[in-house]
Amino acid sequence: MATLKELQALGKKKQDELDAIQKQIDDAKEKEAEKTFTEVHETIKEYKDAFSLKHRRALAKLLGFEKEVVEADGAEPKSSKTTGPKPEKKDYILNDGKNTPFTYGGKGRKPDILKHFEESEKGKKLIADGKATYTLANAPKEAPKVDPKDSEKGKEPAKA
Repeated sequence: MATLKELQALGKKKQDELDAIQKQIDDAKEKEAEKTFTEVHETIKEYKDAFSLKHRRALAKLLGFEKEVVEADGAEPKSSKTTGPKPEKKDYILNDGKNTPFTYGGKGRKPDILKHFEESEKGKKLIADGKATYTLANAPKEAPKVDPKDSEKGKEPAKA
């Protein structure tokens, strides 16, 4: 029967042989990958104009450039961009004296109604005075006024 040292030496020899074989496998795979890449690249260049949007998306997904987007009815997705959540559109009113309502997300192009108001005489005056041209529709008008004497006694604040 073999001794522990002999078995360890044999194990090391076999591990070295396995490592050499694995290196040969990795080298062969690298050469095959380079050859395959060249063939695939040439084929894609030749047919790139014939690929449908579905084919292009499949290639992009395969290469890790696009997340999979699947429509419920199996139709092609309208957009695959992952730009994050859209800003919530809120209801605002113009400070035009009429409280004209409009909706605005707060980013991007201003709504035409706001743009036209800011270009008007009243809007220009508000801007020149450093005042807001619009406010949130459901925002409280003013905070309730507190009488210092009442706050000491624990009474309710006075109504405005």
